[in-house]
Amino acid sequence: MKNQLNYQHTLGIDISKAKLDYALKHHNKLIHQGEISNTLQGLKTLKKILKKLKIDLSKTLFCCENTGIYNSPILIFAEESKINLWLETPYTIKNTLGLARGKNDKADAERIATYAYRYQDEFRPWTPPKEAITKLQRLWKRRKTALKLSTQLKQNLNEIKDMQGKSAYNEAKKSFQHTLQSLEKDLKKIEADLKETLKSDKDLQRLHTIITSVPGVGTVTATYLIVLTEGFRRLNEPRKLACYGGVAPFPYQSGTSLQGKEKVSPFANKELKTLLHLCAVAILKMDNKFKDFYNKKIAEGKHVMSVINALRNKILHVLCACVRKNQEYEKNYTHSLA
Repeated sequence: MKNQLNYQHTLGIDISKAKLDYALKHHNKLIHQGEISNTLQGLKTLKKILKKLKIDLSKTLFCCENTGIYNSPILIFAEESKINLWLETPYTIKNTLGLARGKNDKADAERIATYAYRYQDEFRPWTPPKEAITKLQRLWKRRKTALKLSTQLKQNLNEIKDMQGKSAYNEAKKSFQHTLQSLEKDLKKIEADLKETLKSDKDLQRLHTIITSVPGVGTVTATYLIVLTEGFRRLNEPRKLACYGGVAPFPYQSGTSLQGKEKVSPFANKELKTLLHLCAVAILKMDNKFKDFYNKKIAEGKHVMSVINALRNKILHVLCACVRKNQEYEKNYTHSLA
């Protein structure tokens, strides 16, 4: 392992809403374990404990799972204290440590510390994103929540109309009228704030312009890609992005008994996959190279969904190429080597 000797200690942290369970290891041997509150003050207490144990923070690797909003205190603490923080997906940690029986917070903290020790050569340090990106992430989550609530209410009203008749539907619609109107108003305000935040940062505004120049890609998809990739700083390779979005096909073959067709994996970011699908559908309504590609593959006898998935992949590759070259999409672009 390349960086195996860089860190004398690994600290695994299991995060929950109210508390943090931590386990400190020295060369994979547990030397200290404890529990603190999931607050900035609680993390400052942990820092004092580590100093009492004469632990060098610069040679200690902190590792925890990405739990969304519950990560907020430790991210603030990491930025202030300049610690080596590894923010990893729960699925990755769970599936790299083998079979585990039972579950509790202390054991999970120890497993995270073990993961950090074993795989520290793959350590990807967490770095704070730009202020505008952080604001975009918060706004996107609010938009997602408001949109989900609005959709649920509308679906409920449609079910009432189908099952109980128009009279019951009108009665229910009257009850939810103010709620729906408020949600629509909130959504418009959030989307206006998203646009304003993008305009406030020249780099992000330029990035948004480049992404939306690709046929079929709208402002919603562009904004989400900026939020997801932190302005294409954290994830910018088209193949990795396609894999993460669930549009990259993988072979399913083994020996002579299993000879399946290539297919996409169910382990994917479904939100990104949905947005890419909408882009692929929208692009077919235009006259461009993408539509020509679609018609050509259909004429060859390819399955419709297989071709649409290829379109999703193609859109991502073109989009990433435009971002990498910092130029807008050119309809009649010709590669310099051609």
